[in-house]
Amino acid sequence: MTKAIYDSRAKDYHSDFRRMVYNSQQEMEKVIGQLAENSFINQQTRELKIFKKKVEQIKKSFRL
Repeated sequence: MTKAIYDSRAKDYHSDFRRMVYNSQQEMEKVIGQLAENSFINQQTRELKIFKKKVEQIKKSFRL
């Protein structure tokens, strides 16, 4: 799911239609920010890591 979120947001950065309102890539990044620094994507990535850790803990508890 996090990959789909990233891919969806990345379209905004690569779409000629969306980029045409900006004079340059730098201007666009000033307005909408850099893709790598997107807070929603970063939040989802952190939550995924936490979820994976919890799943591993649960799996370990069943091994005993």
